[in-house]
Amino acid sequence: MSINREWVKHSVFLFIIGGALTTGFMNCSQQGFSPTQSSSADLGSQGTPGTNASPTPTATPATSPNLSAGCGNAGAATGYTTVTSVVDGNNTRRSFGLEVSSAYKSTTPMALTLIFHGAGGDSANARSFGLNQATGALASSIMVYPQGIQFQNYGVGWNDGCNGYDMPFFDNILTYVENNYCIDKNRVYVGGFSWGCDFSTALACCRASKIRAIAAASCSDEFGNASDYRTYGNTCPATTTHPPIRFTHAPKEDGAYPAPFFATTSQLYQSWNGCTNTATTAISPTGCVSFNSCKSQLIECTNVSGHSLPNNWNNDTWSFFSQFK
Repeated sequence: MSINREWVKHSVFLFIIGGALTTGFMNCSQQGFSPTQSSSADLGSQGTPGTNASPTPTATPATSPNLSAGCGNAGAATGYTTVTSVVDGNNTRRSFGLEVSSAYKSTTPMALTLIFHGAGGDSANARSFGLNQATGALASSIMVYPQGIQFQNYGVGWNDGCNGYDMPFFDNILTYVENNYCIDKNRVYVGGFSWGCDFSTALACCRASKIRAIAAASCSDEFGNASDYRTYGNTCPATTTHPPIRFTHAPKEDGAYPAPFFATTSQLYQSWNGCTNTATTAISPTGCVSFNSCKSQLIECTNVSGHSLPNNWNNDTWSFFSQFK
């Protein structure tokens, strides 16, 4: 069945504005709710993740730092600032929050982590997800919180297309940070919730070569047929090697994303990451599994709290990212 994802975004957004959703859904919108469809956490063709005794895939071996142009540049600002000097693909001036540890040194390459808010959210909302508070995160990574803008008639969010205006916005953020700070370009991490997670999915396709790992929370993306991952709306570059992904979502649907979107998105990730079967191994925390047969690591976690970030998402996400050097 073909579903117009943008229609679903618009419809859910109107319900929120009209106050017709339950308290639980209003809480979700306050966290950065993306007014998109939903998906199901039925995993694989049988609807539930299988497990066996196969070993969990190990992280890709560390690589030598790929130093950015900003290494050695003294005087870069630390603390939290708002940058307003970058443009998107429409040449519209855009902003992002930038957070740098006070202990930053221009001779020590840092990771770069970008966190994308959900629909109607902002940079402060993305910061409130707490990844900067995860143990060791801010000491190891510069944090960026991009600000979305109005998308058509669907509220503040993201343009998920490979040819959309937000892909150059992502590129220009990278260029700005790499030119002004000492970054290891091999350690660019991306996370997002809801509509920001939809955009993270698009980045895993359209900008895979620039990203080391992705944390996707409560999302899907554009499909011509919600039950067929092969109808994904973006065409990935032919030579793409997709980054490791940690996918967190409700068991079947969460009110914002109806079934079968989570299941279809899982299948899309499996296809991208070269998983040859759906066998998995249970890992920590409870509710998470790692697919055994993937060329690039894929972890999937069930979130029973609905359309929201699960408890300890920040620490679990940073633990996942920090494997990949």
